[in-house]
Amino acid sequence: MAYGPPDRLEALCNWMRRGPPDAQVNALVALPGAGEFEDFDCLPTA
Repeated sequence: MAYGPPDRLEALCNWMRRGPPDAQVNALVALPGAGEFEDFDCLPTA
């Protein structure tokens, strides 16, 4: 879930379509979201 001004969200989507160096991105699906969330976890990556 991402939240912010439309231009910043579009920039985020553009970056995610490429990914970081050495990434292999096959697809990105971005849909409008709704709801309230009680918490958010940041998990470690490999």
